[in-house]
Order: sequence, then structure tokens, then C-alpha cells
Amino acid sequence: MKKLIFFVLVIIAGMLQVSLLSVVSLWGVRPDLLLIMVVIASLLFDFKFVLTVGVAAGIWKDIFGVWAYGMHTLIMAILALSVAVFVKKISGDTLAVRMVVMAVAVLCQGVMVQISYASSGNAVPAGIALRIAGAEAIYTALFFALLFG
Repeated sequence: MKKLIFFVLVIIAGMLQVSLLSVVSLWGVRPDLLLIMVVIASLLFDFKFVLTVGVAAGIWKDIFGVWAYGMHTLIMAILALSVAVFVKKISGDTLAVRMVVMAVAVLCQGVMVQISYASSGNAVPAGIALRIAGAEAIYTALFFALLFG
């Protein structure tokens, strides 16, 4: 039952991601609710469900995204499993550690997305991509703390 409720929350987070989050946008950067849900799933559930959440979040991003269809599905699945494995190996009991894991996940996602964009010929200049990734990592980690703390 917990998994079903969590999956419904992932769907709601996806709807909020594409609709209402522009209201809390800071300098054009929004927190990534779907990635937050993937990290929370990695902290709470088993690998099979974490992979399911990652793929569902990636499909959601691909449906409402602009570039590289299918890449977000792959990236989110990789991140979901990577975070799940990493969290099992460290002591992620404190909010500070979880926020760092969240920020690193956002940065990794940013790097993977930029690589996929560059390979398709839609490269963003490195300085701009780093500023966006850094701001998004901090903002998403703080938003994560608000939701999960």
C-alpha cells in the first residue's frame, strides 16, 4: 500500500513539476521534484521499486521535455539505482548527508543531460550549464530538506 501511495505522489510531483513550479522559480531554476521523489524512493524502498520510480519519472520528463526523447528515462533509471546502491553503503541517517546526496544526484543528472544534449548537437555553453547545475543542486537540496526533513 505504501508503494502505491508513493507512486501516486510521484505522479502528483510530475504534474506539479510541469505546472506550478514556475511560481517558485529562482533565477529561472526550479527544484526537480521528480528527482527528489527518486532519491526519497532510494532511501525508503527496495531496488525493484526504486527502478520503477526512476523509469516512471524519466518517462514523465521525456513526455514533457523538449530534447532527447528517451534519455531522461535512461538517466533517471541510472540515478535511481546509483543513489540506492550508494545510500545502502553509507550512513545516510542525517538530513545533512541526505541533502548532499540529493545535491550530488542533481549535479550528476545535469552532467548526463548536458552530455546527451551535446551528443545530439544542442550543446549549452559550459559556464552556463555549470551555473544552472550548481543553482539547481542547491535549490533542489533545500527543497528536499523542506519535504523530507
